[in-house]
Amino acid sequence: MKKISISLGGLVAMAGVAEAHPGEHLFSIVGSFFHLLTEPDHLAMLAGAVAVAAGLFYMLKRRSV
Repeated sequence: MKKISISLGGLVAMAGVAEAHPGEHLFSIVGSFFHLLTEPDHLAMLAGAVAVAAGLFYMLKRRSV
């Protein structure tokens, strides 16, 4: 439990203030997906999330073997 609280504390400490950017925010699934893929800051966040998920998957797979 201590590791989880330290990890969550680190995430909260690194979280920045959200900055609005110009652009159309369509309120549909397709529009939101298109917006996600066309904004560079969203792509960077998506790439980071994929990297973290891949690292966690690798660690869990390695631990189970």
